[in-house]
Amino acid sequence: MSAHRRAPVPDQDHISFTFTGDSIKGARSDTVASALIANGVAMFGTSPTTGEPYRAFCLVGRCAECLMEIDGQPGVMACRTNLREGISVRLQSGRGSWGDES
Repeated sequence: MSAHRRAPVPDQDHISFTFTGDSIKGARSDTVASALIANGVAMFGTSPTTGEPYRAFCLVGRCAECLMEIDGQPGVMACRTNLREGISVRLQSGRGSWGDES
């Protein structure tokens, strides 16, 4: 069985955003989660109780496994957040903390 792949995205449909300080691109129609997955990001944060890494699970906003720090706000569901130009996304450690931690 072959891996699922997204069709190539025309350059004019790309949006630039930052992930843990690095500039990456996603499709204008992506959510934050789908853009990260398309860029090979598998880990979205760590569990507040065990510290183990977690990944996106349902990708429809029902499980809260895709919580990330987006534009300095912790606890944001990456699967329900539309990608937009210049958005800043960081892995969430535990329950996260407010403010931009560089």
